[in-house]
Amino acid sequence: MPFTLHPVTKGDVDLWCHVLQNANTEPISGRPFDPFVDAMFPGFETPRGTALFTRLLAAPLDEPKPEIRIRKVVETESGRTPGFAMWVEQKPPISNPPIREEWFGEDFSQDEGERKRAREYAQQLSTALNEKRMRQIESWEGVSIVLQSLAVLPEFQRRGVGAMLMQDGTEWADSLNARVQVDATPQAAKLYERFGLALVEAVTRPAPVVEWKEREPSFYDFRVRPAKSERDAR
Repeated sequence: MPFTLHPVTKGDVDLWCHVLQNANTEPISGRPFDPFVDAMFPGFETPRGTALFTRLLAAPLDEPKPEIRIRKVVETESGRTPGFAMWVEQKPPISNPPIREEWFGEDFSQDEGERKRAREYAQQLSTALNEKRMRQIESWEGVSIVLQSLAVLPEFQRRGVGAMLMQDGTEWADSLNARVQVDATPQAAKLYERFGLALVEAVTRPAPVVEWKEREPSFYDFRVRPAKSERDAR
């Protein structure tokens, strides 16, 4: 096989950050494709942003937990690592759900008013979506596997790397008889449909609030793959 799948270790964190940045930034401007990422992680593409993001990625690897699955794909011939994915198991009741995510822009503006406005905007985006997702998970029975992140280097896209990561995650979900859910970019629709994640809702962020009307919106597809027992019963 041209590619192999492996668990991620702390020694992979710098490379994981590199793949995430390259998969999610515009090649000319260096800014994130996704306005939501740009809002939550100002300076994502800068050396300071890289250092911060690397620390965040290392956190779940400091004390590995069975409910978090992080995998990488390695190209056999070259030894390059073109793709990573992180999956998280969730089931109701969810204790201390992350309704409001931390904002990571405090160090990237010297103006307090600018920081305050940017922080409020980013946290409004995360709060509105997280509240809705937590209510959905709480309303479902059984386990959900949430695809938190899947990134593939641009030059390796459409070569089976994303499919290998998806195969691994969905097989893990089936072993737990868990549904799979993801908030994905519409551009990745074909990959997720291939693995049975059906479109439940097309989401636009920010919420239509007048004070944020100048902000560029983000578009997401909320997709769900039913648990194996539910699919088998059809």
